[in-house]
Amino acid sequence: MPSGAETGLIKSIVGAVLKPFEIVVTPIAERMAGWMKRKPRLHVNFYPLAAVWCLANENVQPVMQVVFTADFTHDGPRESLIIVNAYPKGTRAWYPFEKFDIRPGHLTENRVAVFAQPVIGEKGKDWTGQMVFVDQFARKYTTQKNTFKWAGSKPGARQA
Repeated sequence: MPSGAETGLIKSIVGAVLKPFEIVVTPIAERMAGWMKRKPRLHVNFYPLAAVWCLANENVQPVMQVVFTADFTHDGPRESLIIVNAYPKGTRAWYPFEKFDIRPGHLTENRVAVFAQPVIGEKGKDWTGQMVFVDQFARKYTTQKNTFKWAGSKPGARQA
């Protein structure tokens, strides 16, 4: 059985031999940990009276317009989320989206207006569905279902 002095000598030799590997392996392990971390959970609280949808027209094609105000926050401890795109689930964004950021530990109120195709709501009726938000890393976040009130003209009403 080695004595205390021999054990200390063996430890220092092994440490000296492994030191170059530690220099290489530690940054790789840190980068892999960054890749494997979970994405933050996005929390969206829609204001029920400020969530509407209607039809807009691009040339002759109908486009779904969704406008709402909501509170946004996320549970990420350090990084801000920059929301770079949004659209109703089952559609694709049609026009550029006005980006906004959500800092960690903060509640952000924002008014969102999106244009999307295809139209998935029925003209003249409220639409219940989910919104998809995309952050700066192209990670997608899907909300819970929310009802958006019809804000267009009443069916059968004359248009000027």
